[in-house]
Amino acid sequence: MDRPVDRYTSLEETYRRLEVLRDSHARALENVIALGDLSAFDLFLPGLVEKSLHLTKGFLAMFDDWNLIVAAPIVRMQIECLVRLAYVSKHPEAIPEALEKPFDRILGPDGRHLTDPQLVTLAREDHPWVGPVYGRVSTERMNLPPQQPLTSDTVTGNDGGAMADIQARLDERFPESFLAEVLAAMEQATSEILAYISRREVSKKHPGWTIRPPRR
Repeated sequence: MDRPVDRYTSLEETYRRLEVLRDSHARALENVIALGDLSAFDLFLPGLVEKSLHLTKGFLAMFDDWNLIVAAPIVRMQIECLVRLAYVSKHPEAIPEALEKPFDRILGPDGRHLTDPQLVTLAREDHPWVGPVYGRVSTERMNLPPQQPLTSDTVTGNDGGAMADIQARLDERFPESFLAEVLAAMEQATSEILAYISRREVSKKHPGWTIRPPRR
């Protein structure tokens, strides 16, 4: 059975960019750590980078397997990584707490707990796209057509018809436009995470520079 990227050539460019991003995590972190003089922000990065890397690997594996029920929520988790990184880049004073306990147990400047939806709201100025996407990439909001079960007769066919029928049903359940939307959101979230890390490297090489939010 074809992977989505093999079936729809429109997905190729974004998919290849995400593969490159997947392979860039370790080097991006190493470049920051190798410069020494580790700050609280630098100590926050390894755990987040490791999570982002595993999420990217998991997303690509699930996407290849047409498992969007799992792949779409992975995008949600990657956005959570992004908005946490965005928050601590603006509020480094929160990092010691963030290293010790979950974000939702930390109080923000306005006295509210830093739940993931709250962090998404706080990130709107620098990452305006995350709010609408974060609300959509969950199984409850994917708005997909109902799944039709495969019968035993279908999956045991010996003439190749079974695979063709499975592919047809996947095409119906996960249209090209939906695949493109989910893939693009994962690529953008991952790209912006790595952009923060790249900016940290630059700021260490050029003291006085600030870690500005990535712009696309």
